[in-house]
Amino acid sequence: MSFSRRAFLASTFAAPMALKLSRAFGSPNPEESTDGRSPSMSFKDGKFRILQLTDLHLGYNCPEGLERAAKTIEYTRTLLDVSKPDLAILTGDIVWLEATALAGGYEEAWARIVKPFEDANVPYVMTLGNHDHELKIPAKAHYAAFSKSPLNMTRDVPYLPGAGNCYIPIVGADGKECRRLWIFDSHSYCRISDNPRIHALSEVVDWEYDWIKPSQIQWYIKESQRAEEENGGVPIPSLAFFHIPTPEYWELYEKQQDGSWKPVEGVIGRRGEDPCSPRVNSGLVGAAIERGDLEGIFVGHEHINDYIGIYKGIALAYGRKTGEECYGDLPHGGRIIDLTEGKPGFATRIVMLDGSTESEYTYKQ
Repeated sequence: MSFSRRAFLASTFAAPMALKLSRAFGSPNPEESTDGRSPSMSFKDGKFRILQLTDLHLGYNCPEGLERAAKTIEYTRTLLDVSKPDLAILTGDIVWLEATALAGGYEEAWARIVKPFEDANVPYVMTLGNHDHELKIPAKAHYAAFSKSPLNMTRDVPYLPGAGNCYIPIVGADGKECRRLWIFDSHSYCRISDNPRIHALSEVVDWEYDWIKPSQIQWYIKESQRAEEENGGVPIPSLAFFHIPTPEYWELYEKQQDGSWKPVEGVIGRRGEDPCSPRVNSGLVGAAIERGDLEGIFVGHEHINDYIGIYKGIALAYGRKTGEECYGDLPHGGRIIDLTEGKPGFATRIVMLDGSTESEYTYKQ
């Protein structure tokens, strides 16, 4: 499927945006923690590998949709097999609008998505994207559906907007936390009807992409400061994962006089479309620069972008689209992120279904 984000979204907004819910939502994860701390994970022989999958867009609105969904599930199985990660992180747009056409609705869709991770015995984290927030299903309900498996590492801070805001400590051989993974819900859309002071993104639909909220940023600052204090006054090197890119992603390319875009020095990968970031910059990257602990941010959202580069000391990266339902001609795949115990930074690359890789990139190693 090869068409533009505008056409992709126009087809989405043409679908019904309301749903009558006939059953109660599931219960939150019984291991909930009010500060968002997930169970610790450990380096294995000094190594820890993350597989970022993004934009599965699992939909079932027609027989062809069922076939495409089956392909997406198979892609997921294949990438888990060729990458052999310690943890998989899915950065949003996982269950698409029409997934509720299944007899079991969105809950059945989540069960199908979780199955490959259970079969491969790979722990997973889910971050919600703009499409996951559609149909007026509360984010906490999605969270309740995908968090039933014991392999789910996602947790939720009940008082924060969205769902799945959490952090995962990674401990070294001495049992002490030496790395941290931050997970944020980047929400979906800010509609004019909700906030008349926000003007339209385009002439097609009356919305803009939403942003990570000040309360989430304050939560990050508080928990980051606590981690630093517990680490003897030294920040814990960290990575962050969410769906919608921040406005800083624009800064990795410079617009030329002929209208084309040129990567700034050190940027690699492909930029097939403009970053569809919110117009409002709520300050997450600025807060991370001041905290000094965040080494990289990994997002999804754009199906024909997979570039990575440095902005004021922080690596900003896109994953590689995974789902069959995605637009654009980039091959389906994921992004591998390798951490090494005792060394700062990370190594990352794009991985394809046949196990081949491209766009090798190292940061502070």
